[in-house]
Amino acid sequence: MSERFSRRDFLRLMVGAGAMVSFAPALRLKADAPTSIEMDTPPTLMLHTRDRWKLDQLVRLLNEEGYTSINYAMLLSAIEGKSKLPARPVILSIDDLGASYIQPYFLDMADVIEGAGHRGVFGVVVNEAANHTPKNWARLRELSDRGWEMDSHTCTHRSLPRITTQPEMDFEIIDSVKRLEDGIGKRPVALLAPYGNVYSHHRLRVFDERLFETTSRAGVSFIVGIVEGRKINSEAKPPYYTGRIGPGDDHLSAMENLKNFQSLG
Repeated sequence: MSERFSRRDFLRLMVGAGAMVSFAPALRLKADAPTSIEMDTPPTLMLHTRDRWKLDQLVRLLNEEGYTSINYAMLLSAIEGKSKLPARPVILSIDDLGASYIQPYFLDMADVIEGAGHRGVFGVVVNEAANHTPKNWARLRELSDRGWEMDSHTCTHRSLPRITTQPEMDFEIIDSVKRLEDGIGKRPVALLAPYGNVYSHHRLRVFDERLFETTSRAGVSFIVGIVEGRKINSEAKPPYYTGRIGPGDDHLSAMENLKNFQSLG
């Protein structure tokens, strides 16, 4: 095909044919790209400070079950064929770390996870630039140096599809990425969408294309939501969409969610 077959065109075709729209996130493809190679999205857990009390037992179960923690940079390397994922990968993501104030519970959670031999991803709400809160940014750099991937959770934690103007969208995505890169010295690999919201039409699960276009201009490789995004076609174009899941009521439900990640999208 000579022209780009956009996500919007694909969804219209699928809806018109009465097909399952739920396959859409795995099929953001480059024009003329083969579609035969897919990889499962690694089980991905979405954590907040309220989940801190589950961590001690959860990381113990992860080790007993043979899970190895990875981040989105490692996932990108695997998608690009530069490396292989471990046999049982898992992404541990913690949301809402702030540049203006660092809640001590975040540091406690990092210590517990590291103590079990794991690392993960922090979604940073980049509401202050590095020159405004230098002590906080020094702590963010320290976490990064310890092996934590620091990814964008936007500048003000707004639901992105509700934004009405492109300058506001640019601020939430592009400015957050630039602030993180300036403050830490590493470009974020992923945008963790606040509230997991990525759809312009929730009932039909139609993606908001502005998110993908803006994230692409920001040079970020992943958009992370919640629902769907359980498979990644190796020929899909970035930013790739991936999903994740909450931990549930306790460490046991968190482990069950991880084990059933592919079917819970």
